[in-house]
Amino acid sequence: MTKYPESYMGHFGLGEVYLSQEKFQEAISEFERAIKLSEGPGISNTHYYLGVAFLGSGDRQSARKEYEILKKRNPELAERLGGEMKK
Repeated sequence: MTKYPESYMGHFGLGEVYLSQEKFQEAISEFERAIKLSEGPGISNTHYYLGVAFLGSGDRQSARKEYEILKKRNPELAERLGGEMKK
């Protein structure tokens, strides 16, 4: 990240690593940074994983906001996140 600090994919990938390690706050920070850096086609995936990270951290209200964003951008991922929210 030091070589390309403004890399969307770098922040997204780091967010995935943190999420897999259940370091939810770190994952949230990286996914939020990735969203700020890109509005490209992969942004829906970033919103999905950000919602999952919010759920892991216990912040259901923020996860719900990501769900609402996904309903407009990618209904399939919104449905998937909605399923995660029911667990």
